[in-house]
Amino acid sequence: MRKNKKKLGIIAVIVVIFIGLIVAGVKLHHHPTTSAKKIYRTIKLQQQEPLTLMGKVAASKTQILQNPVGKVQQVEVQNGQTVTQGQELLTTYSDSAHQAVTSQQQEINKLQRNLNSANSQVKQLQQQLAATDTSDDGYNDLKQQLTQAQDTVSDTQAELTSSNQKLQQLNNKVNGTLKAPYNGVIDLSYTPTGTPQIKLQAADLQATSQVSEYNYAKLNPGTKIQITAVATKEKTTTEVAYLSKTAAADSTKNEAKYQFTAPVSGKYMDGQTIKIAVAQTGIRIPTSAIYHGKVFVTNQHKVSQVISVSGLRQDGYLTTDNNDLKGQTIITNPDAHLKQGSKVAADD
Repeated sequence: MRKNKKKLGIIAVIVVIFIGLIVAGVKLHHHPTTSAKKIYRTIKLQQQEPLTLMGKVAASKTQILQNPVGKVQQVEVQNGQTVTQGQELLTTYSDSAHQAVTSQQQEINKLQRNLNSANSQVKQLQQQLAATDTSDDGYNDLKQQLTQAQDTVSDTQAELTSSNQKLQQLNNKVNGTLKAPYNGVIDLSYTPTGTPQIKLQAADLQATSQVSEYNYAKLNPGTKIQITAVATKEKTTTEVAYLSKTAAADSTKNEAKYQFTAPVSGKYMDGQTIKIAVAQTGIRIPTSAIYHGKVFVTNQHKVSQVISVSGLRQDGYLTTDNNDLKGQTIITNPDAHLKQGSKVAADD
């Protein structure tokens, strides 16, 4: 009997130990050891990459010049020639203007005769008036005639002055001269009737490009940009001179484009392809690295700082003006376990 009880006691102990082992195994299954630490990923923050656009080099202005009235007599320049402001480009002669000059000169001669006659009449009336006593009956009549004659002289003189000015204008049209309105390069062509036509491209060059509506706010007149010629690698720094407020004709339904220009100097050629870089301020932070408005700066596998950040969120990033973050390494997958001073196992 005692032997049976002893056996039952041993069996009971074994069962208890077995159950205890099972329970311990279940707990271990549901509660892994703390030795398996979370791996945190990190990234080093840098200033935003510049906005990059493509464009062309072009003349700052191009103008088709209007020939003076008349038939072209002489072309003074050649295609591709560089000219300066005020330089003669071609001359013309107008037969109709010459006939108008002849007619106008005849009118002037007539007015001059009328003026001479009116002046003579004034002089004669002045003499008669001086020889007449103020008490005479004809004195007032002479005085009135003198006033009328003097008015005629004034009117005729004014008309003569106007006619002479018109004559000068007509003379300028007889022999016309086309002059360069600014420094530039000549583009000479001829119409089907053989009339020469001059297009003047300014000697000054400019960069021209377009910016989309999504990046429009990143440019303003005065914004500094860096220009690089794609073929020659020639570089220069300049400023935006003009930014259109009207969408370009080649804008699409989902993306409006706006033209801008900037002056360039150096070894650039008209029509050259260029790359335009617009420096951007601020630090871009992946939104995945922000936990409750904070980022966690790491140093030596330890959270050295917890910094609140704010700014514009766009395309999975937050752009902040906090330049103190430049060059800092932060955790990109933070969680509730992190705080200042936390030791972290990072993938760096």
